[in-house]
Amino acid sequence: MVLSSHFKKAKFGIITLLIFICLSVLSVRQLYPISQDANSKSDLKFEIFSFALNDTNNSPIKSAFFAKDCYKSFLKLKESSHILFASSASYASSITKSRSLPVGFCAEKGVVLNKLPHQFMDALVIIHDNHPEINSMKIIDLDRENYECYSGKCDSYVNNKNIRNEPSETFSFINTIETQNISSFQTQLVYTKFKTDSENFKKLTNGTNDRSRRFLAICEKDDVLYHVIVDSRNNDYLMASAQKALIYLRGQDYEVDTMINLDTGSKDIMYALEGDYLKNHRPNPLTSSAKIENASSLLVYYTDI
Repeated sequence: MVLSSHFKKAKFGIITLLIFICLSVLSVRQLYPISQDANSKSDLKFEIFSFALNDTNNSPIKSAFFAKDCYKSFLKLKESSHILFASSASYASSITKSRSLPVGFCAEKGVVLNKLPHQFMDALVIIHDNHPEINSMKIIDLDRENYECYSGKCDSYVNNKNIRNEPSETFSFINTIETQNISSFQTQLVYTKFKTDSENFKKLTNGTNDRSRRFLAICEKDDVLYHVIVDSRNNDYLMASAQKALIYLRGQDYEVDTMINLDTGSKDIMYALEGDYLKNHRPNPLTSSAKIENASSLLVYYTDI
């Protein structure tokens, strides 16, 4: 009887342990999903859109940024290109389309729309419209020193100075923007390989956790350059969501160089190519501002026809 009692207790303990292990595995799967197929019907934590430098037809993937008459510019690009993806990108100062000025430094195709840098945004995105292939896009860490900006070249910026803190440097920077036909916008830098993970994610709960998140990661995989959009539907803190996105990307064997925030505020817009049409991945019938026709900014990926 004593042996039987011990056996039953041991058996019960083993069953309990197995249940705990199964639940733990399930929890990890839900947090860091196995599939990266954006069209998968499984309950994904993230929706992923990955663009290699060249697509399957060996056509270069290109990018564009619009912040003035966005929808008109989008339709014009659509006439001569295959649109692969379009998302809201920079912060807007107003929901109203006619009053919506981009927050932070912003330029489109060499025309500066906002000269005032935002003091708390540390990423500056540079898109060379004369060379729109995605390997020409640069993301500059405005907190990092020792950047150089030679005459006629603005791949990186700035040598021991910062356009947020050095107004005298803004003139030469704007001149380069205009002469090189550059588009640019400011946002948050949520990860850079030049910092350790603990440095990147030392403050996970700043701000609010009442909105979904979207990130653009510049990565490499098998020696190929990728731009990867990571979209999370879960309301979370910005940096907490960014940390989870980074862990997920590493789990998919991406070597992440840089990752920035794409704003999903009042104008949360995201379209992606499915078959022969662009699918709206963020339909919101309750918010008229969250329509591509009312976009304040758009980051677009495309190929030439």
